[in-house]
Amino acid sequence: MASPKSTPLIGHWGGDRLNLELTDKGGTMTLDCASGTIAHPVHADASGHFESKAEWRQYSPGPDQGDDRLASEPAMIQGHISGPTLHLTVSHKGGLQRFTLDQGKRAKLVRCL
Repeated sequence: MASPKSTPLIGHWGGDRLNLELTDKGGTMTLDCASGTIAHPVHADASGHFESKAEWRQYSPGPDQGDDRLASEPAMIQGHISGPTLHLTVSHKGGLQRFTLDQGKRAKLVRCL
């Protein structure tokens, strides 16, 4: 894991039906049928590797009830950044997902149908 003194990753990456937005406070992941929240800044080490705890929410097809609260579950993100490309792995109770994202791009999402 990177030193807290390193500069956090900041920016937007998209691809593989996932949008990732990182700020100096944490980040968000948006997918077709899921979303994630990263509560702390993400720091890469000198070789571009990073990992961080996250929260994951899986959505179901069809309408949501107005008072429905989606349960979140713990997740872990790990990855590597090389130039404008970010390789991301998300581990959560439902499995393991891998993504290749490009900086400054936005993925087209089709909400869970």
